[in-house]
Amino acid sequence: MIYNRFAVVRDWEDTVSAEEECLRRIVVAASDLGICCDVVDTSYRLIENRGVTVSSESYDFVLHLHYCSGKAENVFSVAPLWNPIDFFHKWGYRISTDTFLTNDDFLKSTSHEAELHVERLTKDSTYHLTDYFSLFPAPSQISYRDNLSSPAKKRLMYCGINWERLDSKNGRFSSLLKKLDEEDLVDIYGPEVFHGIRPWEGYKNYKGSIPFDGISMLDRLSRSGVGLVISSDSHYKDEVVSNRLFETIAARAVIISDNNPGVRKLLGDSCLYIDTSNLDIAYRQIKNHLAWIDKNPDLVKEMLIKNQELFTSSLSSKASLSRIYSNLDARKSAISEFRQNIRPFKLSCFYLLDEFGTISLEKQVSVIINSVRANSNPQIKNYFLCDKTLSMNFLKNLNDFGEIVQDDFFYKKENLYGRKLPEILSKYVSQYFSIVLPGEELFDDHFVSIIKAMQLKGLKAGTSDFILKKDQYNSIKFIGQRWDEFCKEYWSGGNFIFDISLLKKESIYLYLRPLSYAFSNFIASREQFIAISGGYSCKIHQKHNKTKREIEAISDCRSFLHPALVTSFSCENYRSNTSAVRKFYEKNYRLIVKLKKYPFFWEKLKKVFKPFM
Repeated sequence: MIYNRFAVVRDWEDTVSAEEECLRRIVVAASDLGICCDVVDTSYRLIENRGVTVSSESYDFVLHLHYCSGKAENVFSVAPLWNPIDFFHKWGYRISTDTFLTNDDFLKSTSHEAELHVERLTKDSTYHLTDYFSLFPAPSQISYRDNLSSPAKKRLMYCGINWERLDSKNGRFSSLLKKLDEEDLVDIYGPEVFHGIRPWEGYKNYKGSIPFDGISMLDRLSRSGVGLVISSDSHYKDEVVSNRLFETIAARAVIISDNNPGVRKLLGDSCLYIDTSNLDIAYRQIKNHLAWIDKNPDLVKEMLIKNQELFTSSLSSKASLSRIYSNLDARKSAISEFRQNIRPFKLSCFYLLDEFGTISLEKQVSVIINSVRANSNPQIKNYFLCDKTLSMNFLKNLNDFGEIVQDDFFYKKENLYGRKLPEILSKYVSQYFSIVLPGEELFDDHFVSIIKAMQLKGLKAGTSDFILKKDQYNSIKFIGQRWDEFCKEYWSGGNFIFDISLLKKESIYLYLRPLSYAFSNFIASREQFIAISGGYSCKIHQKHNKTKREIEAISDCRSFLHPALVTSFSCENYRSNTSAVRKFYEKNYRLIVKLKKYPFFWEKLKKVFKPFM
């Protein structure tokens, strides 16, 4: 079902960025098409009303404009391939790519290398499908100002941050821009101060910054008549085209560009090129191009018309959104179909509830219901395990989604799931099973994509990767993390699916008895090979810290085979994850007991230590 409504994420609400300009243009493009586009924060809450969170029941998709922006809720999410691969390496390759892959789909632009990069990251994935829609970082439509018949002499305009000057006195094109500045051939725009540096200090034709309002950039380019588009080494190498190229076309201005292959692929001979490998030559070429523009108005007009026709039909954000929406329903269906299992199966899924957990029971039940709805399948049977002390009135919301199994799972707040689980698994499991820990939310097609990976590879264990909430720079971010990295620090459950035959291995039930939440990690450790769906389809609301008791109990079994999990069962690892404050508590226990005798002083001390606990 198509709602003609989508959301776009504003990643930095208090920072001016190029993404903000693109965001504004997409909102305009959607409006021009009669489609509603809402701006949301990183948690998918409406900027204008934080009480409303985007859901798949009323939104077609969520668009992420930055590669470090991760999926927050179970809504179909997409991200454009607008950045060079070097950017991922510069800002932390693993966390950047893992977060990028939390999206369900991607939008190609000019870079074939960027497409191949994602193809490499998703190879053998049973969650991501290739052959993407396109979306360019372009305005919605051609500027209102007409330069085609203007007799006024054209002037060169350049806009940029001058990134390299943050690390040295000169930027990558400093000598070129200096010569153009001295000859009074260029107007330069960009931030006056950036990260404490004045990147354009010393340039007499520096005109200040341009607000990211979706209009001002086009207005400046249109008044100048000629835009200088030059690429960083990273952009050039990967055929990634600057936003400025599309802005210059939309502003009805002439383009003078470097030899970026992406530009040549898009525009061919309807653009004037310079060789930036030699900046002295590039300077002379620019002077010649400016002279040619003034002497050949008819040829310039032909060039501009050709670019504008291409822009209107293919490059504008309006044209891209129109193409996306005309095939969106079919694309989402194709992705869902791609994730499905290749042979029939039977899965018993056990959702655990913990009334003493860090998140409320109400939240746990809500997360469970979301998970069950997202993975509705007649081949899946759901069981909700909870203590006898829980009221059935409280659990009645779960009755429509599966079977409630109550038992003595807790004794004086101590978790005893391990003692009861072997019997339950023997009773309810016929082929596959999964044990979902409290606070684990499973997104669309989570189980079927894992089972498909298991069936393709002929393995008896499979897993997905994770989405984690992270507080960063006074904001909330959602990041992706691979299963093996997460399992080094925490217990997990619902990311794993196992074949029932694994329970028949030597003493497996015996080793489950002393465990509280380490069941899946322990069973997985006994398998040398684990199938991976490639989907980041398990969102963590509550982390389950490893306990020394469980680690020591597991260490009684020495037949661990999977290298990603062996080290996670060492007590040394447990101690290394213990906070400094906790170590202080353990070392100075007697002193702490004495301090607690003075409540006023003790409460003050706790407030001081709280941020570090």
